[in-house]
Amino acid sequence: MRLESQKFLCPTKRFRELNMLLLIGENPWLSQHSLGKQMGITSAMANFYMKEFIAKGMVVAEGETNRQRRYYLTLKGRRRKSKLLNAYIRDVSEIYSTCKKEFQERLSEFHRQGLRRVIFFGAAETCEIAYHAAQLAGLEIVGIVDNDPRKHHKKIGDIEISPPDFIEKLEADGVIITALGRPDEIFEQLRPLKEKGMPVKRF
Repeated sequence: MRLESQKFLCPTKRFRELNMLLLIGENPWLSQHSLGKQMGITSAMANFYMKEFIAKGMVVAEGETNRQRRYYLTLKGRRRKSKLLNAYIRDVSEIYSTCKKEFQERLSEFHRQGLRRVIFFGAAETCEIAYHAAQLAGLEIVGIVDNDPRKHHKKIGDIEISPPDFIEKLEADGVIITALGRPDEIFEQLRPLKEKGMPVKRF
């Protein structure tokens, strides 16, 4: 799990503790350098956490040399990992619910503006949340499109992702840009459709 690139969800000590326990549980052979690299922290910081885990009886180390060293979670370590993971899942669920409610409010506004059958442009994680929120907002999603050909023919819900040139074939009331990354570029890409009378909304 990585949060290093997030602007609002900065890694806490508890998050890093969970991340390290998960990595140790998955691969006892990981060196402290590798653990630090995967967690986005320095080797010195990884060493600090490891010493703390061993001192608290959550991890045991085996092997005479660094090359031979392996780290194992004890029963106490596995219980701590489970407790932290449950807390993490609760927090993520609350964040998801907040996002879904906000998305529903935005989509409901589009519904009040007269949109009923819509196309989502941008098949990322935000689109998946919007997909579920749309049903509560009274919108029918008739298509999902994306510029990335690697996503084409995959599905979000029961809707197959298509290339953008499918938009005019889908008989929609408008397009909603669900991609939060570079939405201005997508808006410019859709300008010809907007000039033909197709409403294009930024999410």
